Amino acid sequence: IRIAKDNRQNDMRIANETRLKDLRIAEENRRKDMEIAEENRRKDLKIAELQINIAEENRAGAVRLANETRSNDLVIAAENRRKDIEIAEENRRKDIEIAEENRRKDLKIADFQIKIADENRQNDIRIANKTRQNDLIIASENRRKDIEIAEENRRKDFKIAEANRHKDREVTEDQQKHSIISAYYSFLSQLLLKEGVHLDSENHEAARFVARFETLIAFRQLDPK
Repeated sequence: IRIAKDNRQNDMRIANETRLKDLRIAEENRRKDMEIAEENRRKDLKIAELQINIAEENRAGAVRLANETRSNDLVIAAENRRKDIEIAEENRRKDIEIAEENRRKDLKIADFQIKIADENRQNDIRIANKTRQNDLIIASENRRKDIEIAEENRRKDFKIAEANRHKDREVTEDQQKHSIISAYYSFLSQLLLKEGVHLDSENHEAARFVARFETLIAFRQLDPK
């Protein structure tokens, strides 16, 4: 907008300067025409005066002819002066018309340039808005994809964590079962070492009860169900 305004101001300034130049040229031409007319008048007057002087010198023989010649010269000089003035005025009028026509053309050109600048500005605004809308659509699509990717990664991480937790639980359960079996084997070994082969006799009923009790506890620990 500022560039269009500056261009419009420059165009108006150039148009005004052109108009002022045309007016100065017209005024200068008018002044020159007036000077030429005045110079011609002075020359005509000098010629008339010279002729009058000649007529005065020859006055004795041609007073009437000199007077007629002087009158004719004055008429011619006046007519020439009038024609020169008319020509100068006509030239001045034409110069003013040309200057005014040039001013109108300059104003039309300036208006046309302003319209073009405004159309270009509107096009730039439309392009900028379209680009902004496309950027918003792309940004929204990218955000949606990022959310989907993050959600997918979260599900994968959860599955991996769940699998690792399940594996850790299985490892822990295996270790617990191994510890239970090891403790049970250690108990039976100590019981056999202590009681020996007499475990079947009636006197070792307490030992058998303890063995059955420990076996039942081990089974329940290995399979709570």
